[in-house]
Amino acid sequence: MLFRSEDPVTAASRGTKEIALAVFATTATILAVFIPVGFTTGLIGQMFKQFALTVAIAVSVSLFVAFTVDPMLSARLVKPRSEHDAPLWGPFRLWKRFLDSLDESYRGLLGFALRHKLLVFGAATLAFFGSIGAVALSGSEFFPKPDRGQFIVSVMLPPGSSLDHTVEVVEGLEGILRADPDVLLVYSTVGVNEEARKASIRVVAKDKSERPRTLPEITSDFRKKFAAVPGITYAFGEAGFIENDSELRQAPIVVNVRGPDFTKLADVAGKVKDIVGRTPGTTDLDTSFSPGLPELRLRMDRDRAAELGVSAIAAGAALRSAVVGDTPTRYREGERDYPVRVRLRAEDRDALGVLQSLPLLSRAGPVPLRQVATVERASGPATIEREARQRQITVTAGVLGRSLGEVVGEIQEQIDKMGLPDGYTVKFGGEAERMQESVEAFGLALVLAVIFIYVVLASQFESFVHPVTIMVSLPLAMVGAFVGLFLTGQALGMSSFIGVILLMGLVTKNAILLVDRTNQHREEDGMGVEEALLEAGPVRLRPILMTSATIVLGMLPTALGDGPGSEFRSPMATAVIGGVITSTVLTLVVVPVVYVVLDKITLRGRAERRARLAEAAAK
Repeated sequence: MLFRSEDPVTAASRGTKEIALAVFATTATILAVFIPVGFTTGLIGQMFKQFALTVAIAVSVSLFVAFTVDPMLSARLVKPRSEHDAPLWGPFRLWKRFLDSLDESYRGLLGFALRHKLLVFGAATLAFFGSIGAVALSGSEFFPKPDRGQFIVSVMLPPGSSLDHTVEVVEGLEGILRADPDVLLVYSTVGVNEEARKASIRVVAKDKSERPRTLPEITSDFRKKFAAVPGITYAFGEAGFIENDSELRQAPIVVNVRGPDFTKLADVAGKVKDIVGRTPGTTDLDTSFSPGLPELRLRMDRDRAAELGVSAIAAGAALRSAVVGDTPTRYREGERDYPVRVRLRAEDRDALGVLQSLPLLSRAGPVPLRQVATVERASGPATIEREARQRQITVTAGVLGRSLGEVVGEIQEQIDKMGLPDGYTVKFGGEAERMQESVEAFGLALVLAVIFIYVVLASQFESFVHPVTIMVSLPLAMVGAFVGLFLTGQALGMSSFIGVILLMGLVTKNAILLVDRTNQHREEDGMGVEEALLEAGPVRLRPILMTSATIVLGMLPTALGDGPGSEFRSPMATAVIGGVITSTVLTLVVVPVVYVVLDKITLRGRAERRARLAEAAAK
């Protein structure tokens, strides 16, 4: 406005009115995206509630500043220039020439796009579907794995291993871990879940800035060393913020196999385990089914027992008391109590003859156990799991060198080909299940964001058609987001999803600025649609480039950062940067073409066409 020889106060007032609709519509779209996310329940709400509400509040405050403080400062600090003023300083003069030439170049490009609409549509469509292919190559994950310098090793010994033997093996593993120069602290828990053969080792390494290897490289080296230790099963996993006895269930890949018959269930679970083990990218393969636990089985002679009046419950209780023992009393010494367990001696507990001679009460008086039952040695599973009223065996594995989505997809494909017996099911749990839930939640959030954006734009522009024109920038932003993740080698996960949601509110501002200015030229100056676009495009080019450059430069340190937590923040920033760049470039060309095409179905567009036809007929 200052270049139109207006005083600063008038210029600030007119300039604010000119962009008022565009600024308010842009702010409203961002609020329409993030306020629903802020009130989302479940894991998504817990993770991003603070982020969404912070963005919403900050944008609302910036709207107030844009309509009050900025015009005031512009009126007071910006001085008008006239033709009598001294020329601009050299670098500024060169920069102004560059911007002027950029305006003219864009005007020429825009004219070309309006003359070749089909070519522009084809190029935009090809770019969009090409970016979807980039997503398939990038893979997907639940959460990026942060390098916090800690990891957990879950160790399992064969069934029947004593607590002392487990402690001895774990001490040897601790020695291997402590010998590594990048390891600071090692501490272990033996007897996880009250099972003497299980142990958990937490390892604390140096900060990632102080060691040459990444955490996956360190764990890969330890896997090779642990493979030389006989008789153990181990799995490396991410360390939680608190100690948790269920590290096995926190594995990236958890496959739950369920069915009624345990023998057939074990066979199906074995086939699933083979499929998971053959899939490239899996590591630390394990299963909850551990046969071989020594046990004593009591086979009742029911007819003889019924004749003597001995129940199976009484026989089992007598055998349990002899082997496991009872605690009839406690011994107190000072302030401490010690349970007193009564059972047979160790050598008698292992002697079947002694066990079969245990006395039982009957109608005829005491009788030995052998008269009503047979005691035999056998082996069975260490644990029997149940889920949804069915027996369950869990197969777990880690992921190394590939994304979680790629590995799970291949496993699911092989399981579908395997064919399951009637009554048996296979369901993914762990991170794979949570990843699927997060995709569904973000898909819903994305749909709601699009609906709310349309409603806001329709109310602001008083049109049902031109909001569609503006929202063309949304899929164009996806192009850059997906390609950016692919080029940087990052998978599509929860952090990049929130970047995509953020893009929904950001990228519409370019199209809003362009469409709003075009409508002003048509209403105030009576221009035709293409003439208005050719006039509005170069005028809005600089604000569009400035706001886009601000977003990109603001996100660049986050995308390139390598500090603590950068693994989570970097994909979000990468998605935003890529989306803003492609949306800016493609919006400047594609949105005007879409505007021209869709304007033909609006009342104004049809009225202008009839007027042009009538004028041509009159001539």
